[in-house]
Amino acid sequence: MQQILGTLTLGPFGAILGLIIAVFWGWVLLGRHGPVSFGIRLKATLSGVFSLGFCTLWPDQKKPDLLNPSILAAISLYLLFSGTRFEIPVFGYGFCLMVGFVAAISLASARARRLGVDPNHILDLGMIAVALGVFGARLFYYIEHYSDKFADRSLWDFFAVWEGGIVYYGGLIFASLACIAYLRWRAYRVLLLGDIVAPTLALGLSFGRLGCFFNGCCWGQVCPADTPLAVQFPRQSFAWWQHIEKHTPTVELQAFQDGSQSIEQVLASVPPDLHDWSLFVYPTQFYSWLGAIAVALLVLAYEKWGAKKEGQSFAMFFALYAAVRFFLEVFRGDSTNAFDMDTGTLTQGQSVSLIVFVLALVSLFALHWKGRPRSLAVDLSKDLDVVD
Repeated sequence: MQQILGTLTLGPFGAILGLIIAVFWGWVLLGRHGPVSFGIRLKATLSGVFSLGFCTLWPDQKKPDLLNPSILAAISLYLLFSGTRFEIPVFGYGFCLMVGFVAAISLASARARRLGVDPNHILDLGMIAVALGVFGARLFYYIEHYSDKFADRSLWDFFAVWEGGIVYYGGLIFASLACIAYLRWRAYRVLLLGDIVAPTLALGLSFGRLGCFFNGCCWGQVCPADTPLAVQFPRQSFAWWQHIEKHTPTVELQAFQDGSQSIEQVLASVPPDLHDWSLFVYPTQFYSWLGAIAVALLVLAYEKWGAKKEGQSFAMFFALYAAVRFFLEVFRGDSTNAFDMDTGTLTQGQSVSLIVFVLALVSLFALHWKGRPRSLAVDLSKDLDVVD
């Protein structure tokens, strides 16, 4: 299930708008290091944008950061003069992830400026987190579902992220480790940057969970129809397929998978309620959205009234998220092994949550006794470039 919110058409109007954005973008970048005259800034902006950024000097210094608006300008010029039109579908899942990334980066950059930290460090971390986060999220999904989805497929299918299938914990762990390694390599204070981004991680996750709802993934277990906010997902969704498989005789299901039966023949043997919609399920994506918002607010409150040492807000984020995720797994219906209170069987998400929660609590106590006291202001030249 790929929910399309709309179609983005790129033509002459979009090209002109792209040029305007590119020029404004370059204008802002050139004024980042202090005020300059209107004429010089205009000349430098136009020359940078329309020469792909390589020939721009200001003052006697190359400005490679103009490369991004220059690429946007080049694409816009091509669309404008070639008359080419592109129609790009906007998927709900991808759109929510994009908005979540922008919102998280914007909030983290604002928090960094308040502490006197260069927000460029946040942008660097954002790029690293996206690259390694996607890899880690896909790796966790690949390992969890290898036997039922990937055992008989090519290794190249591991990279088919566009088909769906990522695990947030995998992305969070890999992105965190990669960012920590980068900060250590650059000799920056890891715990300080961790505190800055802690609430923004939860904010980005909240948008991601809205994307999960549009995509139909991370669905809940079957519930009574009168359950508050209970939802049904349409035909061809992940939940719908799962319910079809559970209500279809094994012989007929095998015949469909072999291609000897059509989907309509399969539907003839399942309850009529399943012909076009899934059964009612818990709205776990909405629960997760509320949980992420709650985690962000609690981290901010703890930062203001409870945290005394650097890194405690970062550790608190992991503790709170692990607790919320453990609870929400009780209602999730997409796990390969369902939670069973009678036998004590935990889902993979709950097992990881327990480990993360314990490690976060240990970190909180360790930081309380031996951590660096929090500072309301940071001298970037003296403090940030110091290894903890």
